[in-house]
Amino acid sequence: MRDQARLWGWGRLLYWVLMTVVSKLGLRVHRVAANPLNPERPPVVLAEGYTTRYVEFDELARYVDSNEGLDDDFISMAGGRGDRCIGNFYHGELVGYAFYATERARVTPQLDVLVPKGFRYGYKGWTHPDHRRKKLNKARAQLNWPNPGIPIWYIETHNFQSLLTTFRYPAERPVRMGYIGWFTIAGREFPFSTRVARRVGLRLVRREHDGRFLYTEV
Repeated sequence: MRDQARLWGWGRLLYWVLMTVVSKLGLRVHRVAANPLNPERPPVVLAEGYTTRYVEFDELARYVDSNEGLDDDFISMAGGRGDRCIGNFYHGELVGYAFYATERARVTPQLDVLVPKGFRYGYKGWTHPDHRRKKLNKARAQLNWPNPGIPIWYIETHNFQSLLTTFRYPAERPVRMGYIGWFTIAGREFPFSTRVARRVGLRLVRREHDGRFLYTEV
């Protein structure tokens, strides 16, 4: 606790304790953020032996059961939605990956997230423990998309280990775009979102939702 207080401050530590308890009771709150695109940002240079490229879903099948989170059902679902996968390779072996969606992605067994038009949502990122701190995540994020979109994501409001670890220059800091989350009653998850998140268009919906919202320009 003292180490966390020294790194985060006592106010954040108390909030972390509170939200850790609250989340176990069924309430999850996430901050929505998007990164401004900076075309002048220099490309990430990886160490010798590393490459980053798109990975076809047929190729991913050979890595099932050998990497965290990859299984046949997930690969079939992500490929069927038209998602893309970017992988990092070290001398030809897969050591990191991330998936990106421009329409919809799984959040929980009950909920999906709807991705607003003009954005891309990254999910299911993984880097092999032996290859972390090698800028692999940045290399995945910078790989050019056929249809570029603004990166958008959400993160739990008390996840200070991630929120406070990366410094970014003012022109590249994530823009806050409201909050989304869900609460659980008798095993059923009910999503919610703040007005700003709704205006942006990032929404959590039940899995059976048809994925469409009607917006009126003001």
